Amino acid sequence: MPTKVRKRDGRLVAFDEEKIFSAIWRAARDIGGKDKREARRLTKLVVSYLDKKFRGRVPTVEDVQDAIEKILIEEGHAKTAKHFILYRQQHKELRKLQELLLDTQEIVRSYIAKEDWRVYENANAAYSLSGLLWHCAGSVMAYYGLNYVSLAIVLAGLFASSCILVSTAFLAGWNADHQNICVLQ
Repeated sequence: MPTKVRKRDGRLVAFDEEKIFSAIWRAARDIGGKDKREARRLTKLVVSYLDKKFRGRVPTVEDVQDAIEKILIEEGHAKTAKHFILYRQQHKELRKLQELLLDTQEIVRSYIAKEDWRVYENANAAYSLSGLLWHCAGSVMAYYGLNYVSLAIVLAGLFASSCILVSTAFLAGWNADHQNICVLQ
């Protein structure tokens, strides 16, 4: 059994089998599961799989979560696996949102210190409180565009890849006014 796990922030922490059990049990219980012994059996399979795959190496939190998904699917618990995957995706989105919220202080600081190139880019907005508000709103829109819009466009297959780069760049603060850059496929 692994003795350590690498967290997302790079820290090494003690491997805790109970966290795996808890994740499996919560996912099963949330969809109506009642068999704790089955959750414990699946936990043992996950630990065994990790032991074989990462012998002598340290798995990451993502590796452990991938192993949970794999075992749940292989053992015929597709509904539980789906719930676990959705839970995992929701938490990924929450981490992204938290990252944006924490970055807000840096966005304001860089504007006030006049370090961000966008401070001087817009001739219609002076260095002022109003300019700061526009800068913050633009930064949020750029984050949204880079993390959600361009991915949705790619997944939908709506635009050529060159268009996606330009549309993402526009959302990130590059001006493409009056240019016919994007062409629908």
